[in-house]
Amino acid sequence: MVGNYYEIKQLLAGLELPHRKIDVCPNGCMLFWKEADGLDRCSICDEGKYLRTGKEGRQIPTKQLIYFRIGPRLQHLYGTKKTAENMRWHHEHKCPPRVMAHPSNSEA
Repeated sequence: MVGNYYEIKQLLAGLELPHRKIDVCPNGCMLFWKEADGLDRCSICDEGKYLRTGKEGRQIPTKQLIYFRIGPRLQHLYGTKKTAENMRWHHEHKCPPRVMAHPSNSEA
């Protein structure tokens, strides 16, 4: 039995998907990423990147995007038998011609 928060956090750490936090303009104009990572203001609307200064002079971003890479996400989805079956359903499920069993089978 898991006893405290620290032990639960350690147990779940192996399940966490790798991700990257990317700072975003508060108005959604641009991402502060790659060559724009060093900017402190949005080059489109001139809004500040940081909301305020936190403890020890650390600046807190106004808005962030969490980016999950597709490869590890698919590995997690195909990790269990039941989920893997559901992920392959559209490929494996054959329906008679001119019969719509799912909206993905319809004409665009």
